[in-house]
Amino acid sequence: MLKLGIDGNDPEMEQQKFAAGCDKIKFDMPGFSYIGILKRVVDDGTLKSLYDSCINGYEKLQVCRLIDHEENIPIIEKFIKQTYHIENEFICQLDPARFDTIPEYVITECDKIVAGSSL
Repeated sequence: MLKLGIDGNDPEMEQQKFAAGCDKIKFDMPGFSYIGILKRVVDDGTLKSLYDSCINGYEKLQVCRLIDHEENIPIIEKFIKQTYHIENEFICQLDPARFDTIPEYVITECDKIVAGSSL
């Protein structure tokens, strides 16, 4: 069995299934590295750099969601963690890359969260 999470708290997966999944991804994405991707999404410095390179509010919100934080303002918490989930949004929305629909006050709060992350 293989522990997939850096902290060892994620579900275990059989090595054979893990390797098969990675091979399938590598077929479409040569050079794919599960460990490399995992290290990037758990590193606040990398996420902050990614956040700073985002070109619209929707992208910023998605990256902010990855940064471990506690939000004490319920409406902001709802926006960040629930309202704009990508799997729900693409069903019936304007293209978020072309139409920035995230309210500016939500992005302002995301900016504060990213600035206050443990870098």
